Amino acid sequence: MNNSPQNLPMSSRMKLFIGLGIGCGCLTLLIPIGGILLAIALPSFLNQANKAKQSEAKQYVGSILRAEQAYFLETGQLTDSVEKLGLPSNLNNSINYNYSVKVTPGNPQSVGIVEARPKGKDQARLKPIVGIVRGNKKSSQSETIICTASRPGPVPYVTPPLPTTVLACPASMIPLR
Repeated sequence: MNNSPQNLPMSSRMKLFIGLGIGCGCLTLLIPIGGILLAIALPSFLNQANKAKQSEAKQYVGSILRAEQAYFLETGQLTDSVEKLGLPSNLNNSINYNYSVKVTPGNPQSVGIVEARPKGKDQARLKPIVGIVRGNKKSSQSETIICTASRPGPVPYVTPPLPTTVLACPASMIPLR
């Protein structure tokens, strides 16, 4: 009888070792590939989460600006009171942003500035949002603009626009559509 390795029967133990070797070989390939895919997907996921948080700020600032416009049409002036605007007073209970409304009364125009400042651990990742509303008492009209920073950071100082100038975003900010 020929006892060459090709003719020997394979024992169960040898089959187990071969199967384990193939399985471990597959794992050594799959683990690095999974790590690479995770490294690609995780930043994209975090970026989408930040966009969702910033969307909250855009919505709230837009709501405050619309409420200011309605208040101006009714009363002929702007207000820094969120309660007078008919908005919930717990607006600053947001996890992601602090909201503030400042009004610069003027004759014949008033200017309101709405700021959404990132708070907590998100300050380094979220962009601030600023809204400006200007009401003209002579024409009973108002106009608004919403701006965002081009990158995360502090809210720049917003100077109230002059009555004769077009509403524009502060330096280092871009208008939102």
